[in-house]
Amino acid sequence: FILRSQNFVTFGVNSVLCLLHLHCSIMSTSSKTLFLRSDTREVDYDTNPTILYKSVEQQQWKGSISRVCHAPHEASTWVTMEDSGGGKWRRLPIQQACRYQPPLELISALIKAFPASVQAGNENGDLPLHSAVKWGSSAE
Repeated sequence: FILRSQNFVTFGVNSVLCLLHLHCSIMSTSSKTLFLRSDTREVDYDTNPTILYKSVEQQQWKGSISRVCHAPHEASTWVTMEDSGGGKWRRLPIQQACRYQPPLELISALIKAFPASVQAGNENGDLPLHSAVKWGSSAE
């Protein structure tokens, strides 16, 4: 698998990492992580998580791909939850997907629906690429 961009060539066995890295490289205009609060929605995990997020969390890949195609706005919806320690986590569907070795087709659909997601940091500033590396990603 080979990805090419102006000054970027990757020979990779791990196409999810390559795809995330390529999109980060293309979209990067500064080294700052975007938190994207103004043009995105935020929902509570316990009371009203999106169908897309729950589908991703349950690793229902075909259903997730179908959902992002039919409800692309859900790709830009942050899901939040307060933890027992009083902190609050927040994730986009792409960040959650990268925790479960998703298929490349899902990552591509999520990026197509919300390209800025590759530069969106969670509560710790971690990008989807960081999640993919931390949790492993598809060897597809």
